[in-house]
Amino acid sequence: MSRRAFVKSADTSTSAVNSRGELEKILLRYGCSGFGVSSDFNTLEVAVTFRVKDAPTKDALEVPVRLKVEVKKVYDALYGQPMKKWSHEYDPKGYVPLRLAQAERVAWRHLVLWVDAALSAAAAGMQPVSEAFFAHTLVRDDHGNVERMVDHLSRAVGGNWRALLTAGTGL
Repeated sequence: MSRRAFVKSADTSTSAVNSRGELEKILLRYGCSGFGVSSDFNTLEVAVTFRVKDAPTKDALEVPVRLKVEVKKVYDALYGQPMKKWSHEYDPKGYVPLRLAQAERVAWRHLVLWVDAALSAAAAGMQPVSEAFFAHTLVRDDHGNVERMVDHLSRAVGGNWRALLTAGTGL
């Protein structure tokens, strides 16, 4: 099956383990003071959490960030959703293991590219880290729960934060 859209690094052969190591080196290069990875083997979701200074100054605040990746969504972008042959309905059990492994490699390469680009831009003074990772910055709600800004904002506006975006008119 052909790809549905262009996906950078779609043919990467770099293992997820090597990409994770590279990501950790990048974070250390930019002064990261904490790094963690969690993986849900049932849902194939990966979360990378780290803390890094908002700016390259001595007194800058640390920004806690959590990036979440769903490997099945990467698979869907690469190959399309698996479908049942006769009904053409989505088949959640139709993911091909070899393709899932490739989707995981691609997901990890994207994490490396994403973090490297954002921290490079922050180091060059183009934006603070808190802006580069705004949606994924961890915040504490009124009840003391920690969540990503995008999840906090979504709850605050009744789950429809995208309605706040402009429709492209007047730009």
